[in-house]
Amino acid sequence: MVTAIVMETCVSLVSRGEGISMKDVLLKIYVKAQILHEDYGQDLIEYALVVALIAFAATAGMSTVATKLNIAFAAIGAKVTTYVT
Repeated sequence: MVTAIVMETCVSLVSRGEGISMKDVLLKIYVKAQILHEDYGQDLIEYALVVALIAFAATAGMSTVATKLNIAFAAIGAKVTTYVT
């Protein structure tokens, strides 16, 4: 794939007949190869999946935590009511 891009770049630069140096040709080839090599989008997807998994686990666990908190506060409320009256 990179070889095809290199050939395409060289052919397009030579066919234009412009006075382009070899340094410019190599720089353009290098930039195109780096664009193909980067995989930042894949990392972003992986982070999004991890965040979604954490959010799902937190949501699933909240019902259990909420139930236990309600029981604890009800017990505290009952004791406070007993001591106040």
